[in-house]
Amino acid sequence: MTDVLTLLQSSSTYINHLLMKKESEIIDLDKAKVKDSMDTNVSKWIEFGNASLTIQDKDVLTKEEWLSDRHITMAQLLVKNKFPHLNGLRTTLEQKKPLDEPNDKILQVIHINNNHWALISTFGC
Repeated sequence: MTDVLTLLQSSSTYINHLLMKKESEIIDLDKAKVKDSMDTNVSKWIEFGNASLTIQDKDVLTKEEWLSDRHITMAQLLVKNKFPHLNGLRTTLEQKKPLDEPNDKILQVIHINNNHWALISTFGC
């Protein structure tokens, strides 16, 4: 359990650092569409790998509102980049696929009943 807590604390600090560092690098997109938004005037806030967050996504974080799958995907990609030896950390769309090489260090954020996010882990099991 201590390993998971240490990992999460250092991951949180790392993610915070990356997100705040990128704040000044906003890219405007013409008529970009966000899957769950009717607003087509969206500005990209941060991009990493194949994931991106918009200014609206940033507002959700600063106002402590409900996180979307985009937030979770970004967080998992950043953690996976920092700790490549971990298994899991798949996007919400990839979670149904079997793991390529199962091992004893798996972290995965899952969505429960469409209203809660939970972290599951095999550390120390």
